[in-house]
Amino acid sequence: MLFRGFLILLASFLITPPLIAETLAYKDIDEAVVLAAEQRAIAENKQLLLVLGATWCHDSVALSEQFSEASVQEALNERYVVLGLNVGYLEHGFKTVERYGLPTYYGTPTVLIIDPTERLILNRVDYQIWTSAASMSDEDYQSYFFEQSFQHIDSLVISSSTQAAVFEYEQAQAQRIKAGYAIAGALLKAYKASNEPPTPEFMSVWESVAQYRNAIPRAVGQALATDSAEALPTFAAFPWENRSN
Repeated sequence: MLFRGFLILLASFLITPPLIAETLAYKDIDEAVVLAAEQRAIAENKQLLLVLGATWCHDSVALSEQFSEASVQEALNERYVVLGLNVGYLEHGFKTVERYGLPTYYGTPTVLIIDPTERLILNRVDYQIWTSAASMSDEDYQSYFFEQSFQHIDSLVISSSTQAAVFEYEQAQAQRIKAGYAIAGALLKAYKASNEPPTPEFMSVWESVAQYRNAIPRAVGQALATDSAEALPTFAAFPWENRSN
């Protein structure tokens, strides 16, 4: 009888995905899976915690490891439906973020806390900070994800003119960001496959794209927080843009 009970328990374990995989594994992107997670969050009256990461990314790995701690895992599952998605070498994930009003993502990991009913990114102002997840302390994780110390977008009063200006600005910058990703991602993939030190070309493009992609969401977050789009920066052509033409 005890042995039969053990077999039932073992079968249950084999059939049910382990919690760590459910909590945060960077899976190939399937929009049907994203929609299912969104619907599950609505049904369970939870927020959707969407993470776009990559297995080559140090900060994505750090976030995954932190989320996989047993106590963190349990607390996350009480409040969120968590879904990790693999953007590859900055090739995938654009359609996913477009569902929630972003024309692109600006790095890995991109961590979005979403009201699934409204499809509203609640941490819209400062989500970019998690692209430095490896530098975050345990207290940072606790404060952000469980106390939600971030500035909620739905608590802000943002004029229609600011919203329109931000939308147009991000749409324009997103085209350039994606062009940069196409080049930087291909160079990154080649570098990872080579087992050689990074080339000067790769480092130059990677650092240039990184500075650019980080500047955009910070400026947009500031514009939304202050209800003013006047300080949104402009950028001259980058060397890698000449290459892409």
